[in-house]
Amino acid sequence: MAIYTRENLLLSDILLDIENPRFASYFERTDKTEPSQDDVADYLLQHESIGGLATRIQAVGGLHPAEAIVCCKQEGKYIVLEGNRRVCACKALHRIFSENGKSWLPEDVIPEFPFLDTSEQENIELIQNTNVLNAVVYDSREFAQPYISDKHIDGVKKWESIEKSSYFYRMYQEMKKEKPTMSANNIVSDIAKISVSNKTEVKNCIVKYNFFMSTYKALRETYSPDALTGTNSYLPLVDRFMNTLVGNSECGLNLTLSTNFEYVPHLGQETLYKRILKLVGEAFLVRKTEANCESGELPRINSKEIDTNVQQRNLIKEDKRIPGLFVLIKQYRELTKTDDKNNTTSTGGKSGTNATPPNGTSNPNTGNGPISPAVYEPDIPWKPSRPQNKSLSFSTDEGASFNLSDDNDEDAKIKFVIRELSRLYVYAYPYACTLLYRTLLEASTRRAYREKKPRENGIRLQYNDNDLAGQILKLADNSLIGLSASDRGTVKSKIKQENLIKVLNDYIHNPKIVDTDFILTSWVTMKEYVKACLS
Repeated sequence: MAIYTRENLLLSDILLDIENPRFASYFERTDKTEPSQDDVADYLLQHESIGGLATRIQAVGGLHPAEAIVCCKQEGKYIVLEGNRRVCACKALHRIFSENGKSWLPEDVIPEFPFLDTSEQENIELIQNTNVLNAVVYDSREFAQPYISDKHIDGVKKWESIEKSSYFYRMYQEMKKEKPTMSANNIVSDIAKISVSNKTEVKNCIVKYNFFMSTYKALRETYSPDALTGTNSYLPLVDRFMNTLVGNSECGLNLTLSTNFEYVPHLGQETLYKRILKLVGEAFLVRKTEANCESGELPRINSKEIDTNVQQRNLIKEDKRIPGLFVLIKQYRELTKTDDKNNTTSTGGKSGTNATPPNGTSNPNTGNGPISPAVYEPDIPWKPSRPQNKSLSFSTDEGASFNLSDDNDEDAKIKFVIRELSRLYVYAYPYACTLLYRTLLEASTRRAYREKKPRENGIRLQYNDNDLAGQILKLADNSLIGLSASDRGTVKSKIKQENLIKVLNDYIHNPKIVDTDFILTSWVTMKEYVKACLS
């Protein structure tokens, strides 16, 4: 089946693409969550030289016939995936000439339209020539991605670094939503397959954009979106300075990447980390360029100042170009060093994210206490996203409803599993929690079959050790377990649509990085099922 067709489209049926990386990142930084067609057109007119392009279109009497725009269908209209500047220029020409709309142009871009006083006949012909545009129409945005990648990442007109990074970041986020159980590295591999970029380049772009947006968010607490629209210093910030700041030299914070390719601060140091990002962001993104500075003002950091690692470290240590930064870095390092010595290290290794046991103790028998110097504790290559002190646990009131005996080995096992799960943070011990989580689901289900004696069509159901997912589905549908209609539906959705048991098995038996967010989200639903089994 063809995934695209060639069509002639009315200009009025064509919409500019609000998700285009050329300006989607701009709207994200200016807090426009739902930009309109006029917002996109205004951005293009102000920042993308539409006047010059419109002048060229006017000079040749229309668009070049060999260069079709690329669209995808959406609700009876066509979204421009390739050719937003050309479409915007054509729409501008129509508003100027057919609607006498010269007045709608921003004053500062009017000089870019020197042809505004051309003859009426020329204008009529131009409107006719651009009223219908030759287009390649894809069935969906997804089918067009290989072409868009080839065109802009390694094509005639490459995107700027921030646009390229935004493109890969957004594609990663979209694929993660569509395939929540797929590992981050596999998603990156899939993106690389439909792009001219390799896996390393895709991953690096996502890392850089994440860091940039973390810096931007730190600045937004003080500065308005209008003050943060410039991105000229994006490249020196993320391509050079970022690696020194997150590294493990005396000028770095010793951070590692989460599973979502985001640098996250040590637990308890989030506020200090934000202060550091704000200082750095001001130096790279807020300050004026040297030519525009008044006497005594510190100019923006430029790429020549941080060309090498030595230059970057010296800039930090000299404490002149970014005053106060080195003091904050040393404070951060000292605090995390102290935490590593005195508190639990959640992920192991010298730069682990710190955690305290849920019950406030530091007993080695709970699995949360400090590791003995005589015990080998390997460094691990990743840290969780948004580390938090969250465990798979029940409240005291919930636990009081459980009908568990001290004299039954199966009940005793369930008690042990619940106790251990309550004492382990999912972000710190993802594999242990995954294994215990599945064990609890299995033991609770088996116990419910034994104690509640569910029946189907008058015949008592027997527990099948080889089909945990099937056993949960049957039990969830049985009135004896006492699940509400809404809980029954969400449990069945977790098991059938999201393949919870299969995902847990995959994490346990195969070399997959645990998606801790998926574990915690599924627990919200499945704890209701466990409570129903044990009550």
